[in-house]
Amino acid sequence: MSRWRPPSPKGSTYITAEGFKKLKDELTQLWKIERPQVTQTVHEAAKMATEVKMAITFMANVVYVKLIHACVF
Repeated sequence: MSRWRPPSPKGSTYITAEGFKKLKDELTQLWKIERPQVTQTVHEAAKMATEVKMAITFMANVVYVKLIHACVF
């Protein structure tokens, strides 16, 4: 059994002009307004995570140096 179906007649409407406009407006809203906001939030979170990681590394180095000094002296 074949899955072939004859093509739909030309001019078949699967979505109304109003429905198309709603979808296009929603896409514009998501792409132009909400996406940049989300991108900025993710960027700030990544920057903050990097700063926290650097601070943890610094503190670990301080503790390491203190341990070495305690053992040496």
